[in-house]
Amino acid sequence: MGMGMFYLSDKVQHDMNTVRDRFFCRGASDIFRYHTLKWVNVCLPKDCGSLGIINTGTMNDSLLLKWFWRLCNSDIGDPCCNLLRRKYWRSCPLAQCNGKKGSQFWKGLHKVKHKFNCGSKFVVGDGKNILF
Repeated sequence: MGMGMFYLSDKVQHDMNTVRDRFFCRGASDIFRYHTLKWVNVCLPKDCGSLGIINTGTMNDSLLLKWFWRLCNSDIGDPCCNLLRRKYWRSCPLAQCNGKKGSQFWKGLHKVKHKFNCGSKFVVGDGKNILF
């Protein structure tokens, strides 16, 4: 649940990857062994000839971006989105919120917002939700 609700810092991701890397390199023993693959290569998909281990940074970003997508495309009946609308962005559209104040969840959404904006298309309409 943590990866889907909070932005994991680089240090936390590094620590998680270190534990996983030690397990795959050493197994249950504490005997030092040299790494035969870089961790980045271990995280490649299976169809590329690797193990397909999930990259924690990519997974964390994608889960938070899924929330951002839900906020942008939700209908009026979605209780989670309505709560966040009332709490954080009553006065301005989501594109103009800065995310400096609020919960860790809200701040985490704004740390990945730029990735959402890079791959999105927006319909201008009346223009109040579009930033140029």
